[in-house]
Amino acid sequence: MAGRGHPRPDCGGAIVKRINTRRIKAKISYPVAVFAELVGVHPNTVNNWVKHEGLQRVEGVYPHLIYGQDAIDFLNARQQKNRSTLSLDEFNCLKCDAPRKAWEGMAAIESINTKKALLRAVCESCNGKISKFISLKNKAAIEETFLIQQLHPSALVESTNTNPSSETKGV
Repeated sequence: MAGRGHPRPDCGGAIVKRINTRRIKAKISYPVAVFAELVGVHPNTVNNWVKHEGLQRVEGVYPHLIYGQDAIDFLNARQQKNRSTLSLDEFNCLKCDAPRKAWEGMAAIESINTKKALLRAVCESCNGKISKFISLKNKAAIEETFLIQQLHPSALVESTNTNPSSETKGV
């Protein structure tokens, strides 16, 4: 069951991953074990989805079957509720696991190609590195929103680690 994911504290440290629903055929009914293998989860996970989260299965048939279209609808709804829309001045901080703003409104832009760039900054809450991809169509709005630094992004992170309150005062 190869798959990539990241631990989520609200799920008891369980690995949460995106499931490709395009692999599921809408007009086919799948046994639980086959469906679990298809989406890359354990069969017990599918049974928990049926018992606790509302995934429908065919009643009165053994082995238990899952309708393909019901599974697609269930997984799409499940993945959609975990998405969040960020405003232009927000980043998704992986340390805080929440939308956060850049420290003092400073950011650095690193061009990826002619259409995309990477906007890097420092989280205002935890001082962790935060970044997000932006379209270069929005570059003017980004430059109005943030104080764009011409420094290399690692230099921006190093400069934020110096806290003015931690400096010793002269005697």
